[in-house]
Amino acid sequence: MSNLLTKNLNSSLTVYIMTNSGDTAEGALLELLSADEDQVLYHAFADEEGKVQISDIERGIYDIRVSLAGFMTERINGIELIPDEVILEFELIEKLIPVSGLQYTLLDDNGYDGVKLNWSAPSEAGNRGTSKGADRSLHGYRILRNGIVVEENVQDTLFTDYPPVSGF
Repeated sequence: MSNLLTKNLNSSLTVYIMTNSGDTAEGALLELLSADEDQVLYHAFADEEGKVQISDIERGIYDIRVSLAGFMTERINGIELIPDEVILEFELIEKLIPVSGLQYTLLDDNGYDGVKLNWSAPSEAGNRGTSKGADRSLHGYRILRNGIVVEENVQDTLFTDYPPVSGF
């Protein structure tokens, strides 16, 4: 008789994790927390498609936390795992890490007015692996001037013919 009671007390959870940057969410950590104690009760890592599945979860109300190195941790409180199967989607937002050691040189060569920008990659950029061991690397910087992208995938130096930003 007890087998019949426990069979219907469990649920399963499927979560599809995406990133706003288009990077894969492989290795993202999903944690199912007790809603009242903030204790991790279940956890799993996203596969190469960003999918996480946890089965045999005791029905109830949980908080869900999703994290991936280089992205903001997302948390949703009060998720009810009452039906047999719950399917959710998460979008992780990439952390914007400021450069360090920004240097500029004004250029005035044969009528060419511009600026050369040089900087160092942030110290966090080389250490952005997940707890599962996957490594994320810095793809490059996007340079904006007055909200308009002027260059993309820049590594550590930029020559531009755009007028220098105020204050240079």
